[in-house]
Amino acid sequence: NNWSDYDGFDCDGDGIGDTPYPIAGGSDIDYHPIGGLPCLTCIDGYKLDGCGEPLEGWSIFVDSDRSGTLDSGEPANVTDVSGYWQICDLEAGVEVRVAEQSKAGWRASQPSTGWQDITVEPANATAYVNFTNDKLMCISGYKINECTGEGLKGWTILLNNSSYSTSAITVSDGKYEFCGLLPGHYTVKESVASGWTPVSASVLSLDLTCDVNLANQNFTDTPLVS
Repeated sequence: NNWSDYDGFDCDGDGIGDTPYPIAGGSDIDYHPIGGLPCLTCIDGYKLDGCGEPLEGWSIFVDSDRSGTLDSGEPANVTDVSGYWQICDLEAGVEVRVAEQSKAGWRASQPSTGWQDITVEPANATAYVNFTNDKLMCISGYKINECTGEGLKGWTILLNNSSYSTSAITVSDGKYEFCGLLPGHYTVKESVASGWTPVSASVLSLDLTCDVNLANQNFTDTPLVS
């Protein structure tokens, strides 16, 4: 039955109150009253980098309008030193989109979309909603003339891994740099110009980790004497 003064809760959202309704004027009880107030509950999770370390200071929010941006009035929380976040006062049984606010220099990896659609479970029972991001890193170094110790401008340096390849040209001081790289294994090699011979390794096998740029990955060549 539908009771106008029923103030119990409908935590599973099925339209039937979870709390029985005692019928006035007797001992009868309606164990399946129609209606009920929505249960308010919490969701939570962690924000981590690609090495599993916590990320502090990231905003996690319920993207109510599914715009991909944190708008005024949308429920949100900022991760603490352990990467933990929690958003409360959500209605149980409702599907919501939980999203992270992106930051420059990072790329979402798990999930790659940067958002997840979940159903809010009653009694804080929703499984952790976690987000993982990879910091974009750099590999750099110099192309050096062994005889003078000076940098060599205009030399081609090649970078590749299992799914990506690119190149850079050394600038006036001989420097090259590749940035915006995900952590992983990379091969960096020089293109040796005619009239020169390498005196250091011409191919470098490098492992780029989650939090340290690789600098001074240098190549040294000497001019051939005619």
